[in-house]
Amino acid sequence: MTTTAVTTTAMTTTASQRSPHRGSRSVVAAMAGAGVAAAIGAQVAAPGAQAHAEASIANIPTNIYQTLANIPAVQYQALRQTTKAFNDSGNWWVYIPTNVVGFDQQDYEKVKAISLLLMPVPLVADAQSEQLWMTLASFAPMTPNCTGVPGPCSDPLYFLQYGQVPAWELVTGYTFPEISNTIDPNDATYTTADGTVVNIQPFWSGETVHLDLLGPLKAVWETLTQDPTGVRQGPTTAQWASAYGDFAKAVWNGLNPFVPGTFCLPCQLFGAQGAPGSLPKFGLFGKYYTAFDLGQQLTDGNWVDNPAPGYDNPDRPDYVEVTNLWTAQAWEQIYADAITSVDQSLAMIPQLPTLIPQNLEAFATQVEAFARLLAANVITNINGLGQAAEMTGTSAEQLATMIGESILNAVPSISSATTNTGTAAPALAATSPTKAVTSSVTLTSEQALRGTSATAAPGDTPATSSPSTTGTTAPAPTPRESTTTPSNPSTTTSSGAPSASGSASGSSTGSSSTASSSTASSGTTDSGALGSGAVSTSSSGAASSDAPSSTASSSTGSGASSSDASSSGGSSSSTGSAPSPYVGKHRAAD
Repeated sequence: MTTTAVTTTAMTTTASQRSPHRGSRSVVAAMAGAGVAAAIGAQVAAPGAQAHAEASIANIPTNIYQTLANIPAVQYQALRQTTKAFNDSGNWWVYIPTNVVGFDQQDYEKVKAISLLLMPVPLVADAQSEQLWMTLASFAPMTPNCTGVPGPCSDPLYFLQYGQVPAWELVTGYTFPEISNTIDPNDATYTTADGTVVNIQPFWSGETVHLDLLGPLKAVWETLTQDPTGVRQGPTTAQWASAYGDFAKAVWNGLNPFVPGTFCLPCQLFGAQGAPGSLPKFGLFGKYYTAFDLGQQLTDGNWVDNPAPGYDNPDRPDYVEVTNLWTAQAWEQIYADAITSVDQSLAMIPQLPTLIPQNLEAFATQVEAFARLLAANVITNINGLGQAAEMTGTSAEQLATMIGESILNAVPSISSATTNTGTAAPALAATSPTKAVTSSVTLTSEQALRGTSATAAPGDTPATSSPSTTGTTAPAPTPRESTTTPSNPSTTTSSGAPSASGSASGSSTGSSSTASSSTASSGTTDSGALGSGAVSTSSSGAASSDAPSSTASSSTGSGASSSDASSSGGSSSSTGSAPSPYVGKHRAAD
């Protein structure tokens, strides 16, 4: 058995057409790269455009650009906020409700402002400041029995009240006790020296807070994937100069120790009027004395600027009376207290046999209680760390969910972005050309019926359509001898002119074909049609030798060729294709 082979040769000149598979991959890669680059470029060029879904990784290039571009504006805002925080806090050397021992409301303002100044990314700075202020407020609370150092302070060991909240409790949830400003617990606001009214009561009193260890990481991811907000207008040179001038003035007013009521002891030696509570003190026989009252000028009270009435009431828990050591009154009091102490000690000598066992028993009780407390604290801390780890794991899951959602949101966003910018979405899945083979073979009806050799005619029209790749089709098996009876010896083109059976057929792709046959059976085209007339196949063309009701035709985009024209009795050629002669109805013999 012999076979018929049809070999096609492309007449194109580009490298992608000469090497179809490699060329198609290059075209696809180029289209993909151009599409993605166009999508990203459009977003970076127009930072205010909201082309992507919220929380999408497709927003990352735009948000990086916006974050960097917004740094001057954010730092200018942070500088203004820091200036306000310093002004609201007042002078750090004086005794006022905005400058309390411990973490107060104005300390919260400074933490927020300085965090933004050092980290000019708003979401990240906010997450960091949340962790910082919660830690400071729980670690160093305001202490009612010590509102100023060294005074007013009735408990020199006030700092032992610090660090009572473990870090894991902040993670699992910590509820602050009901607290108020320890210098002025009655008023909600305070009027500063420059006339500004500020809040002085802590907003976190009685509130429950949760410290998220992964908060800054979440903020970073949210900053990168959030819906773009646009580039903010940066400050002018004059605005920068004004802002830095105001900041320098606020810092000077806050840190200048040479003010009335200052707690700066060395400054008092150079003429600054100090507060009575600024003098260091020591305890002796249950009373407090100071050795630093050297005759310098002192104010009448500790609170100088707009004091609240009754702030120095002796009933306050922080009130303590201090006597100047260099006065006769002080030495007389010391002498009297010493005599009293000696008398009490001598009176206790007969009671020692009873007091010693009692003291030892009390000490043992204290040691036992301490051991139980220590064991309970160890167990509590272990359980607390476990709960904190669990909550941190939950936070990590939330972060993973955020990342997953932002990735999923990016899939439709990229397609939308490329469509909006006029760039076709790259078909990344395509690995082979759509137009696999384009060939043109001309057979007369006599050749088709009797199986004589076909002579290929080169196309007369050069290729003007999109490049098509070429290839060599596999040889088709030779059918057995068949008998056909033509119903019409000639075909008519779309214009009505008869077509010669041996004329050349022009192909819209500009390719030439050579057909050869060594048998007496019908000719075979590269698309598998047996005994067809003038057949021209294109990208989506299909040829069939056994379809009972199809029409042999030639087209440039979606035509189909068939040797069975029993229904139509002939064939017609679509616009731009050469006419094909009628080949008759046939059937392969069994």
